[in-house]
Amino acid sequence: MSSKSLPLKLTFALVGTMMVLGGAVYASGAHRGGHMFDRIDANGDDTITRDELSPVAEKRFARFDGDEDGVVTSAEIDAYLMRRVERRRDHILSRFDTDADGNVTLTELDASITDMFERADADDDGQLSREEARSAHSEMHGNRHGDDDQDSDQ
Repeated sequence: MSSKSLPLKLTFALVGTMMVLGGAVYASGAHRGGHMFDRIDANGDDTITRDELSPVAEKRFARFDGDEDGVVTSAEIDAYLMRRVERRRDHILSRFDTDADGNVTLTELDASITDMFERADADDDGQLSREEARSAHSEMHGNRHGDDDQDSDQ
C-alpha cells in the first residue's frame, strides 16, 4: 500500500485527531490561503502523506500535553487554549488600547483603523485595492501564520 492510500479506520483516526487538535490551527490563522497545507507538505509535491502528517500531529499533541505524560486531559486543553486567549488579548490591547487603561474604546478603535487604512492606501485614493490590502497584511504580519510565532501549531 502506498503512503498516499490510507485504510479507512486510519483515515478516520487522522481526521478525528485533526479535528480535535486542529482547532488551535484555525485560531492561529494558519489555515488562511493554504499555508497549513504548505507547512505540512514537507517535500512540496502538493500532496500530504501520512509520513508528513504524523510529525505535525505529534507536535500539536505535545503542545497540549503539559505534563508530558502522553495523555492530553481536558484540563490541559483548557490551559493551552487559555494561554493562547491571554496572548491574543494582550496583542489586541497593545495594538488598540492607546491610553493603556486596559480597555479599548470606539474612539481608540476608530483611530487605529484610520491609521491602518491610511498606511495601507498606497496610492492615497481613499480605497484599498486587493493588492494594497495584501501588501499591508504582509507588512504587518510578515511570514507569521498566527498571532504568536512561538506557538504556531505546525
